[in-house]
Amino acid sequence: MKLVIFICFFVLTISCSKTKKEIFKEQLQMVDTKIDFEKYDYIVIIPNEGCTDCITKASDYFIKDIENLKRTIVIYTSISDNKIFKLKLPKSYLNHRNVFLDKSGFLENFEISSVYPQILKMEHGKIVFIKNFDNQMF
Repeated sequence: MKLVIFICFFVLTISCSKTKKEIFKEQLQMVDTKIDFEKYDYIVIIPNEGCTDCITKASDYFIKDIENLKRTIVIYTSISDNKIFKLKLPKSYLNHRNVFLDKSGFLENFEISSVYPQILKMEHGKIVFIKNFDNQMF
């Protein structure tokens, strides 16, 4: 009888648990509740701290091409000082409708975020895969 109860509890727990991708999507939604994931093919997470060369390459790429990447959003995270951070990037870029700042640090403590820029491939509003940044994907 105890075994039956344990199995039922285990099955119920498994069926109700969320995947890491679902939890991560909820965390992304907390960055800005107006983000409509159905509209985007890629979400790029760029940490403010970590692999400096990697972060610079990713930021430079998106600063140059953000107007051409209409189905891509960029989210900067791990911002310790908002004023200093805003001095690093062009104001027009930071004010672009597809660029967001994780001012509250929602993404900082999540397992998927890293010291490298990350690309999340989206299909029908769901995360399909997560990889380190490579501008060859665009």
